[in-house]
Formats: sequence, structure tokens, C-alpha cells
Amino acid sequence: MLFLPLVLTALHAVTPSLDQTQPVESLALSVAPLTADDAADADKKLDQWTGSVTLGLTYSDGNTQRKTLSATVDAIKDYSNKDRWTNNLYWNYAEEGGIRTQRRAGIRSQYDMPLDEKTYWFLTASADTDEQANLDLRWAAGAGLGHLFLDNEEWRFAGEAGLSYLNQEFKDGSTNDYVAARLAYRAHWTYSERLSFGQVTEIFPSVETSGDVYGRMDTRAVYQMTKSMLAQFQWIWDWNNNPAVGRDRSDNLFLVTVGWQY
Repeated sequence: MLFLPLVLTALHAVTPSLDQTQPVESLALSVAPLTADDAADADKKLDQWTGSVTLGLTYSDGNTQRKTLSATVDAIKDYSNKDRWTNNLYWNYAEEGGIRTQRRAGIRSQYDMPLDEKTYWFLTASADTDEQANLDLRWAAGAGLGHLFLDNEEWRFAGEAGLSYLNQEFKDGSTNDYVAARLAYRAHWTYSERLSFGQVTEIFPSVETSGDVYGRMDTRAVYQMTKSMLAQFQWIWDWNNNPAVGRDRSDNLFLVTVGWQY
């Protein structure tokens, strides 16, 4: 799996902001449960949802008839400065010449409970659909342990390991399900008061059959335009070693969106 220094956001980060104009934890891919260093800021947000909503739209008519629409939603809720819920959703639609060329969506949810300042256990679940990949539904659910290896004002890096059950249903009626190990990392880099990068990568190798492997990487760059408005670039890369018949193993989705924090 790739790890790029540029590959570093938004669906899971809890890196403390450098000032009050950049509450990064509401933007990102939450990396791990809150630590003691986050307590002062977090006390103000207990039992409240924070996050962001972004939208992207293109439309052309005449010689070129094309329209695209994309959206992302990130939502985080902390309880008593201990456990945490993190939810992420994306949706993408494209049409050209009256023909639908893409319809793809996914949702992820994770619950974290700290064991100490660096280690936590988690429950996670996800679901995806991709019309062009002939994927009717892919869902996974599992549990495991995570550890925060690096945590400072600029960088945060956590690793996770556990077991998951993964099920794939394709539009031709075929299915593929298996018990898999889940190996993941979450990275966040605060480059400046306005710019941050984040990445969550996870891989699901089957513990039953060596050929069954699914992997996913979500990379984001977030630019804070104002206290509540942001611009986001997102790259989602999927790898399915056993895709639907006639489909590629690798899929890339690039999203450029503008949104708001709440």
C-alpha cells in the first residue's frame, strides 16, 4: 500500500488545531480516540456531533453534454472524552450524453474505546456500491486493536489490526464472502494553519483463501478557506483481487469539493 507524505485529512483525524480557526478534528478521518492532550478542547464538544459536509458539481451543455455531482459527509461524536464514533460517507454520480457513466457510494462507521493513552479497541463496519464495477453491495464488519504510534502538533500516525467478515454481492448474481484479517493505518499531517493532509489505508486479506484480498485507500487534502468553509481534494483507491467478471481489479475516484464545517 502507498504511503505518501502528501497522502495525508479529513474522514478520521483528531490532530489538535493550531488555532481556533482550524478545528481539524471536525474535518478528518479520525485517527484514534482522544488523548489527554486533547482534553481542554474536547470538553467543549462532548456529546455533540462535529464534522463537515462538502459538495462538488459540474454541468455542460451543447456540443458536450455532461454533468457530475459528488458529496462527502464526515461526522464525529465524542463521549466524556473517552469513547468516540466516527462516520464517513461519499457519493458520486456522473452522466454524459444522457448515459450514466458512474454511480458509486460508500459509508463507514467506527467506534473507538481507549484502553490507555495510546492503545484502543475498535468496532468497524462499512458498505459500498459501484454500478460500473458491477458491485451491487460490499459490506464488512469487524473488531480489533489500534495503537497511536506518533502524536504531536504536526503528525499523527496510528495502526490497527483485527478480524472482519467481508461479503461481496455482484450484479450478475455471484457472491464472495470470507473471514479476513484487517490491517490498517491512519495518518495525518498538519502542514500549516490552513492546509492539512490525511490518509486511511486498510487491507482485508482472507484467512481462508490466499487469493481473496480487498484493499482501500482514502487520501485527502483540506484547505481551510474561512473559519467554517473548506476546499477538499479526495482520492479513493480500491483494489479487489477478485472483481466481477470482465471488470478491473483497480478503481480510482477523484473528488474536488467545497464544503462547510459544523
